[in-house]
Amino acid sequence: MNVVRVPFAPHALRGYLDVYGRRSCIVGSAITAGVLDPSLGSMTVIDFRSDTTITVPGAQTEQTLVGISSSGSTSAGRICVFEANVQQAMAEAISHRLGLGPDREAVAFVPPGFAYGLSIINSHIVARAIVTFATAPVTLCELPELIRATAADLVYAVPSQLAGFRSVTWRDQREITIVVAGAPMPTSVAAAIGRALPSAHLVNMYGQVELGPRVATRCTPVDEFEEGNVGLPLEGVRVGISSEGEIVVTSPFAMARYLTDPVSGSEPARPRHTRDIGTLATTGELHINGRIDNRFNVAGVLVSTEDIEAAVLSQPEVSACRVQPVPGLRGQRPRIEIVLAQGAPASEVRARVLRAVRTRVCREASHALIDIVEEIALTQAGKVSRR
Repeated sequence: MNVVRVPFAPHALRGYLDVYGRRSCIVGSAITAGVLDPSLGSMTVIDFRSDTTITVPGAQTEQTLVGISSSGSTSAGRICVFEANVQQAMAEAISHRLGLGPDREAVAFVPPGFAYGLSIINSHIVARAIVTFATAPVTLCELPELIRATAADLVYAVPSQLAGFRSVTWRDQREITIVVAGAPMPTSVAAAIGRALPSAHLVNMYGQVELGPRVATRCTPVDEFEEGNVGLPLEGVRVGISSEGEIVVTSPFAMARYLTDPVSGSEPARPRHTRDIGTLATTGELHINGRIDNRFNVAGVLVSTEDIEAAVLSQPEVSACRVQPVPGLRGQRPRIEIVLAQGAPASEVRARVLRAVRTRVCREASHALIDIVEEIALTQAGKVSRR
């Protein structure tokens, strides 16, 4: 059983192509990688931090299974167990949707160990396409300059990494495709990318680790980007909306179970509630309107962190922000962390932000705490932490 370790360092995948032909899948996580081997009847978990292995007995199966870790940005990270042939099919579906091939040069600024990075690895392997993983930026201002410097025509990133485009002044006419996943993509950030890279295309991908991870994708010229629109579901994936507005997905790419919970599995024909709120357009495109878990009560009014952040980012003097609920006199109140654009006056921006929240969200949400910060650190997965 060959387990390929994908290190956190710049590298290309040329050396892994032949290995893939002798294995079902390349697997891993930021901390551990797991392969359930039917010949062993157990799971071997490899700890990348110490290069030690732990055997978990009793994992009887007729197929090779792989373990993929969630990033833990909104909750405790968990390892999802998939049948290897399901991950193969997922990789082929993503490769087909993105039009991957040997003629494309790609660079990924996301860690290769979590679900997003692993889906990049596997989809490029089935397409025999090369992707280089560069060290993921740890601040919100680094990525625009890295994208400007790369010769790649395809870039993978997390939306929070792209917030730095709001502060750039340069303009580049080259054609480039930027793929985003893992978090909502704000209109203000897409517009900033369009000013710097007017010939760019944006691919907005939606999904969850438990679902393979991809559910739907949408590719458009940057000036046609529509916030929340994640496009059509992948072939074979069925999407519905519950009476409460929750997105419900039935996918042939769903996990078998959680590693620590043998009864948590999703049958391919079983609908899975995502905790995301959305609508389906008459065209079949899926629109994401927020997350149930990101709603909180402010003086009797239910608000969402996404709506408040959109209002804050509508102000050009704000480079980036993060919203979290904190205790208030009547329920909760928003705490808004703001990174100012260079030269922006803090006192004036505070007033403008509160007016924007009052106008675009509600009066109650404008009773917010505002903290001006130098930087908003990202998680290891490149996301703004919500924990």
